[in-house]
Amino acid sequence: MLDWLQELDPKGENLDPKSREMLTRLLNNIESLHRENQELRAENQRLRDEIAQLKGHKGKPDIKPNRPPQSATSSEKAKGQENSSNQPPQAPRQQRIKIDREQVVKLDRGQLPEDVVHRGYREVTLQNIVFKTDTVLYRLERLYSSSTGHLYEAQLPVGVRGQSYGKELEAFAVMLYYELRVPQEKILKLLQSQGLVISAGKIANGTRTDAGTQAWEIFLALVDTCRKQGVNFYQYILDRISKTFEMPALATLIKQKSQLYLP
Repeated sequence: MLDWLQELDPKGENLDPKSREMLTRLLNNIESLHRENQELRAENQRLRDEIAQLKGHKGKPDIKPNRPPQSATSSEKAKGQENSSNQPPQAPRQQRIKIDREQVVKLDRGQLPEDVVHRGYREVTLQNIVFKTDTVLYRLERLYSSSTGHLYEAQLPVGVRGQSYGKELEAFAVMLYYELRVPQEKILKLLQSQGLVISAGKIANGTRTDAGTQAWEIFLALVDTCRKQGVNFYQYILDRISKTFEMPALATLIKQKSQLYLP
């Protein structure tokens, strides 16, 4: 794009509002056409190179422009802007907040005039997170029958039989390791700092074995799919580990979205 167009600022010109708006639209259209032209040029050159290779010739060398390398920060910022432009607009902030509990704060009517009348509430939202252990000691009742000589014992809930750690803990460790890429030793240190007695062997072992490599690839694919479908990865893994299956399968969500674009 021409330098003088890049330096042209409609706000800095002495124009009436209507002319300024028209100039802004014109510059936006020029920029869009310029970008499209550059993409078409690049695609045309790529096709020329492919034809040349099929004929046994060499394609045009890829000579980088003589400009300073783009910093990592600006590259990440541009990538973030590109990704954000492809994402659907978010709902208002207050609608996205999940309320876990409500607490009503009453006025002390003894300090107020006698003719006060209730006029509803003003709502104030306070977001918080409670990070604490939930270790349960199950006391299984035992009953003995002298007539039969049998000892009867209560059974553990189905979801915790044969387990030493809860499903929420497993899902939390999986999320830290696969989605947030927290190293195993960091996860172990975090859990032990909260009073959990757990060994390094209980944490994911990464790619030390072929099975570990396969599990790593599967979970990374799940992370990416959940992100694209707008699904909370932790909640999805917890739903699958606990076998409640209250959340729809990712394949079902993908099929539903694909049907929206079918004629």
